[in-house]
Amino acid sequence: MPEQVPILVCGGSLAGLSAALSLKRFGLDALVLEKACFPRPKLCGEFLGPDSFAVLERLGVLEPIEQHAAGPIAESVFYPMTGAAFTVKMQWLNPKRPYGLGISRDVLDTLLMAHARQQGIAIIEQAKVLPEVRRENGHFIVEVVIQGQRRQFETPILIDASGRYSGLHLSGKAKSPSKPQPKRLGIRFKVHTPTLAKDQALRMFLFPQGYGGIQPLPGGVSNVCMLTGQAYSPMLQRPFTDLIRETIGQNPQAWERLADASLVEPMQTTVASNMNLPGASLDEFLRIGDAMMTLDPVTGSGMSVALQTGELAAAVIAAGLRQGHRYDQIRAAYHREYHCLLGNRIRVLKLFRPVLFSPALQRVCLPFVKPVLPIVARIFR
Repeated sequence: MPEQVPILVCGGSLAGLSAALSLKRFGLDALVLEKACFPRPKLCGEFLGPDSFAVLERLGVLEPIEQHAAGPIAESVFYPMTGAAFTVKMQWLNPKRPYGLGISRDVLDTLLMAHARQQGIAIIEQAKVLPEVRRENGHFIVEVVIQGQRRQFETPILIDASGRYSGLHLSGKAKSPSKPQPKRLGIRFKVHTPTLAKDQALRMFLFPQGYGGIQPLPGGVSNVCMLTGQAYSPMLQRPFTDLIRETIGQNPQAWERLADASLVEPMQTTVASNMNLPGASLDEFLRIGDAMMTLDPVTGSGMSVALQTGELAAAVIAAGLRQGHRYDQIRAAYHREYHCLLGNRIRVLKLFRPVLFSPALQRVCLPFVKPVLPIVARIFR
């Protein structure tokens, strides 16, 4: 017989833990299933923008996160291949907390998970959720492999926080595919270089077929994360300096800062679509974080959106249960609130995304973008 749980969260990273902790604040218990074993490294920009602080404070983890982070990061500077750089002030995003933080993703996830366990949230790591989910009598039945043993869980409320590669689907009905997009190569590495030792800014560099960011982390280390065309895959076999020179180093401002860089931990890579937008996700599950939408890293708000959507889902679930709503009503309410929260941001990103990979469009569009940056930034508050 399946084990009964009131709410099941598939995925124990930022979005899933945000949802579970927020549910706890509303007096609701959830079981979190996480396929990995923490701490674990993850390809990520590792930047917490000012739009994340309100959520972290409500979750009760802002103070320890600030203690383990680099900052304050007061500005984000963008460097096109040609033309002058332009700056986005963090105070445009959050006048009350006008800064961002740099924190290693494994540290952030571990802090959140430890806090969740202290709050009495049940978390099972190394739990592989099988993609096919059954639905019987209004409940979901999920099969999970935990340390080689198969277990079943039954729940009336299922939250999918399993990331951009989520394959969860109802039995006999595969998840609706999102619109096909160009495949991109994601590359992340951490470096030590005297040029960046005391740099307290998030710096974004555009280069042919891609863009990348450099930001400080604790201990005098910098995180470099970039997204580029798959054609650069052979460069991964070349010496590290050659890889930098042929990718982000094509931007002279980036090369000036990274020419003497040395790796401090193994490089990570992934191949994925550069952005997963909501639309095809209006299905039977309540999806949060990257399972619902994957943002282009250039915004610096990927981790913030994961935290925000986890909290949003919990608030909608709590309100729906108080009013006696069915799961499908709760899910529909979540989608409405989701688009109220992020709809304008999604529309801006759809318009701006082609510019990121086209030097020609950058030359045409960026001069018009600079004067309205303070106004556009309000959309990301």
